[in-house]
Amino acid sequence: MRGVSSRVAEEFDNVMVKCAVTEPKCVTFDHNITFSVGYGNESGIPKFIDDGVIGLSPGSIKEITISINSLTADEKQFLCLEKTKESFATFVLELLQLRKLKEVWEMTEKEKISSARQCKCRGNSHLQNNSGKSKIQNTIGRI
Repeated sequence: MRGVSSRVAEEFDNVMVKCAVTEPKCVTFDHNITFSVGYGNESGIPKFIDDGVIGLSPGSIKEITISINSLTADEKQFLCLEKTKESFATFVLELLQLRKLKEVWEMTEKEKISSARQCKCRGNSHLQNNSGKSKIQNTIGRI
């Protein structure tokens, strides 16, 4: 999808998303979340939120209805749904800010330094990934 449309969220883009979760009776979660698309798991962001922003343009809104029983314990805790007795919840995602990958490369030195921690975490998570580790071990074993 990269290169098809320049102003929609794609993998690797940095985004700020307003995420509101409503049960039939109340709002349980209403926060702005900032992350790199495709890497929300690094911040504990549920995959369906990470996937849900793909294709959104700034200011656009996506509504998702999901079965609460399909969520993991960590996702329920993140979204403040661990004590709910409801079966379904509605998630409203609004893309507030979009920073394309090219724009990230063009950041000032100060901006790059402030995002270095995120890059370090991403690199470490790739190295610690079991499948990545297996590929490295298999390659070394063939040498």
